[in-house]
Amino acid sequence: NGALQPTEVQGSVSWQEAYDFLCRRKKLLDGVVFSGGEPLLQTHLKKAMEEVKALGYEIALHTSGVFPERLKEILPLLSWVGLDFKAVPEKYDVASGTVSEFKMGKRAIESLDLLLSSGVPFEVRTTTDPRVITKEDVLRRSLDCSNMAFLHAPLFNLAMKRVAPIRQS
Repeated sequence: NGALQPTEVQGSVSWQEAYDFLCRRKKLLDGVVFSGGEPLLQTHLKKAMEEVKALGYEIALHTSGVFPERLKEILPLLSWVGLDFKAVPEKYDVASGTVSEFKMGKRAIESLDLLLSSGVPFEVRTTTDPRVITKEDVLRRSLDCSNMAFLHAPLFNLAMKRVAPIRQS
């Protein structure tokens, strides 16, 4: 939410200051997480990640997943992703305060598909507003994510080839 989290605020740190800090901490830190607002909105994100990766750091990302095309571009740089789902697809516009034409729910699902096929470790998380999201919605979203993960998991597919069909009595 650009209106809620401007990129230039009093007390913010320049990229050069952050980079210099990371150079000094190379032996003390293992990784850097790019987060806050929606990092995929930042035009220089890929370049910053490449610079941090070149220092030897692992790279993680926290994202809402609503820019799957940008996520795809940086996936090779990532060691881990935290994907935040706001709602079931049909309630995304209400839960996120956006217009339905933006299709945030569809975009988040596209990002989940990218993650599932990428091999990059990830976690799907959600927060809920009980005024918009019901317990049933949370359960459905969990089941949808589980089903997608099972459909993409090579071990699950291999195991299914070895399972005898269920007989109806």
